[in-house]
Amino acid sequence: MTHVDPAPGLVGTGATSLASASPEDVEVLQGEAYAPQPRLPRFTRVVVSPRTRGILVFVLLAMLVGSLTGLLWKLATHLPSYQVDAEGNATISERGLTQVFNADAWFCLFGAVIGTVIGVLVWRWFRRLGWTVVPLAIASASLSGLLCWWVGMLLGPHDFRSRIARANAGDQVPIDFQLHTWSAILVWPFFATIPVLLYSSLGRDDQLRTSARLRRPNQPAPADEVASEPAPSTPVPPPAG
Repeated sequence: MTHVDPAPGLVGTGATSLASASPEDVEVLQGEAYAPQPRLPRFTRVVVSPRTRGILVFVLLAMLVGSLTGLLWKLATHLPSYQVDAEGNATISERGLTQVFNADAWFCLFGAVIGTVIGVLVWRWFRRLGWTVVPLAIASASLSGLLCWWVGMLLGPHDFRSRIARANAGDQVPIDFQLHTWSAILVWPFFATIPVLLYSSLGRDDQLRTSARLRRPNQPAPADEVASEPAPSTPVPPPAG
């Protein structure tokens, strides 16, 4: 048995603590014992993992798209106006009444398009996460829709009563830029879940595709499976005694 002298820096309390450490608390490398390296907490490892960073980046990207969509929503919506006559009465035409819900219609249209795009991207980038792609798609689309609504509300116009009270004869006062029903926000997450459900239901499972390839060993594997699957290990026979 080879005796290993402790290093000069391990004399005293350091050597005593190293000697009393359990085998699980030390790392053995070429016969020399070293103090264990500190490990990050489990929560910290999860937060700083590349997968978590990718999810956060995707959510922030969806929020940015929602903010820009709010600007497009405001530019695409034509608001009807009330006409103020000489007596101070405000009237609106029948055509204007049919355009009251223009903001809701455009918001739902943008929500259907952006929600579908978010659902497709979530499945293509995070489908290996399993069932968590569904809440990820719902959360990303909901945040995108809420930011779209918030930006559109900031751009206005709003406070219709104050504007109509200050209007003069002959002025045209547009109605407030707002949603008339909260159910329009649900369009965004609803359309985001459609691609995920369709891909998961109609698409071929990765495990079934891998099993089919293993049954046909001469067929080369796709590039994405080669990158994700670990290389098979060959058992090594024990040395002869």
